[in-house]
Amino acid sequence: MEGIETPEETARREAYEETGLKVKILGEHFPREDDMIRPLGIQCNRQENGDKHFDIIYAAVPNDPDAPLKISDEAKEIGWFSREELETIPVFPDVKITMDYILKHFFGVN
Repeated sequence: MEGIETPEETARREAYEETGLKVKILGEHFPREDDMIRPLGIQCNRQENGDKHFDIIYAAVPNDPDAPLKISDEAKEIGWFSREELETIPVFPDVKITMDYILKHFFGVN
């Protein structure tokens, strides 16, 4: 997060910086409609030096699904993949678990 950004603003900015896409964050506002959207999760990544890095995970969709993806320094190989294609791509198991959750809870796909 930079400056006084909220987690949602950071997620939208990071998505744009890394992919060139403006996105809509999916989820519930908790507990009031004008509060922030509840993240899917918060993941703690422990570094070898003992430091911790936290990822706040949101589901999002592009505002313009036809907009082209942009290669960046942080995302050199990006693209759109089906759930089935994830089985052939070397990703962390958490990516598949998260995708299954998003597909089921936001799009009704089992």
